[in-house]
Amino acid sequence: MKRWPLEALFAGSGGVAFPRMTALVGAGGKTTLMYALARRMADAGRRVVCTTTTKIFPPEDGLPVVLLEGAADPVAAVHDALSAAPCVVAAGRPLPDVRKLDGVSPRMLAVLSAALPEALFLVEADGAARKPLKAPAAHEPVLPEPLGCCVAVVGLDSVGQPLDDGHVHRSALVCAAAGQEPGSPVTPATLACLVEHLEGLFRNCPAGCRRLVFANKGDGPGALDAASEAAALSRSVAWFAGSAAQGWCVPLTAGAQRALGMEPFRDLPC
Repeated sequence: MKRWPLEALFAGSGGVAFPRMTALVGAGGKTTLMYALARRMADAGRRVVCTTTTKIFPPEDGLPVVLLEGAADPVAAVHDALSAAPCVVAAGRPLPDVRKLDGVSPRMLAVLSAALPEALFLVEADGAARKPLKAPAAHEPVLPEPLGCCVAVVGLDSVGQPLDDGHVHRSALVCAAAGQEPGSPVTPATLACLVEHLEGLFRNCPAGCRRLVFANKGDGPGALDAASEAAALSRSVAWFAGSAAQGWCVPLTAGAQRALGMEPFRDLPC
């Protein structure tokens, strides 16, 4: 399979068009994917705000952090930071007990988006306790508004692991969505069920929002085969596999392939 740069996730008939507001949900590499996409957007000459509606680890690559809690004018604070750097991280406040940054409310993100029309927003909207797979609880995900694209991340290293809390976040909910017994192995069908189920990874995603699946850690043994099998079982969403850490993706469904000018090798409506 030909490997494409990560921005191919957003390809269409008119080329790559980055959404104004993109949410990342699920598990297995959301933060890595967010920062990797931010670098690609910045390389394309765009100004990018990385943030979260939950909690996030501070960036490790020296990106400027703008703390909005207590700021006299949060919009001005983000504007000034973007004037000095093409990509910034916006957060509420530090959380020393967990070594994370607190999130920004969906209401504040709507204010920032309206006030900074040239900026792109990448929003980590879900937590997964550093597990490779999850299902959302009743209060999850915390989606920003207005939302143009939602990317559901699944970790391909979850395939073959037992469906228990040691390997899967909220494993009981995953079992319920996939119709599996606790402790049974995660399979490609498990991933497809999490994508397709009404209470699955795209829970509460608004109508009209573009939906994509990114099956991460596609560089592992058998990972691309597992992702292809999962994509073949999922008939409503465009699937990509790849590696957020290495910066590449491959389209797995017909809609994703057509967006890149490829002849689809699988007849799946997306």
